Amino acid sequence: MKTISFPSLKPALDRINYELIMDFEEHHPRVYIHLEWNSKEYKKEPRYEFPEGGLLFINVPTWEWMDFIDGIQPPEMEIKDFRIEFICFPEDRRKTDTASRFSIRYPAYPEPMVYLTRF
Repeated sequence: MKTISFPSLKPALDRINYELIMDFEEHHPRVYIHLEWNSKEYKKEPRYEFPEGGLLFINVPTWEWMDFIDGIQPPEMEIKDFRIEFICFPEDRRKTDTASRFSIRYPAYPEPMVYLTRF
């Protein structure tokens, strides 16, 4: 497990894209995400997930990931931190045993600095 800090989401997404090209030797991986916001008022509204209990397939090219993620509205609550999990597979659907996992965490949302962790 390796964690790297980035000044914003865009360079972290670029790094994931680079890692996937190195892993799968292709430019069109299948990518699923799970988003999680943690509330400042933990007892009232502890956490909000999207999609709840599942994964969302990103059906856009890698250079459009930023716009795709920006299009997902955060919940209406005081947010303490925010995390995006990425589960990535090669384009070939027969290779389901090969996966790369990443997590991007905003420790002080809405500040732009993020931490990227590869599992």
